[in-house]
Amino acid sequence: MNGWDAVFFPPSKRYAEEKALRLRLMTGVRRLSTIRARDVFALMCGYADWDDLDDNLVNDRTTVTVWDDELDPDTFSERMDMQLGPLAAALHVSVNRAMAILDALQPSQRPDAPTVDGFCAKFDEWLVHMRPPRTSQPQGNWRAPLRSGK
Repeated sequence: MNGWDAVFFPPSKRYAEEKALRLRLMTGVRRLSTIRARDVFALMCGYADWDDLDDNLVNDRTTVTVWDDELDPDTFSERMDMQLGPLAAALHVSVNRAMAILDALQPSQRPDAPTVDGFCAKFDEWLVHMRPPRTSQPQGNWRAPLRSGK
């Protein structure tokens, strides 16, 4: 392990911003400002601060997101240590409390990918809500079809 194996490269800036916001909301809005929550998230990923993380996400540097389930046990343990340290230090909480926050935040755990069945179920639900109500009589500007021969 060279240390870089445990660094988490977020898949997008939006993903990183959402996780930083979630961290802020989980810990209490008064405890962390938005800027500080972003810095803490960047530290948890292995960067010096948010600007460093942002620079890596915005510039044309090619990075591959390696999720927790893709790591071997030793590298996963190294990543957990990398994430726990800054979190406990920034919030002034015990390692156990930081671990509970980390378990809830899941910053580097693969999000559940949508399935075809899930998509179809949501689409069916949408169709039910968008379908116009059925009536026995046609409504609106309805005309009977023309008879053939006239």
